[in-house]
Amino acid sequence: MNHSSHAGRVLGVHACPSGGWIVVVSKVLERLFRRFTMSKGIAELRSMNDRDLADIGLTRQQVEYAAKYGRWPIVKQSAPP
Repeated sequence: MNHSSHAGRVLGVHACPSGGWIVVVSKVLERLFRRFTMSKGIAELRSMNDRDLADIGLTRQQVEYAAKYGRWPIVKQSAPP
């Protein structure tokens, strides 16, 4: 096993023959950018008070989920029989 294939597995990306390391570097940078923007979103939501979070439909426990995946899933309740 060479060093480059090990690095690719650790980072979760693999070089493809057509693009080589340019593809690998762009994927790594894309993942880092997504992680940075997600962390920034989490920090911004955590800085809000409970009232402001409630105004946008979130509780403090839902902040990280909302930053990662979007709005908390809405559970539809069936109509009473």
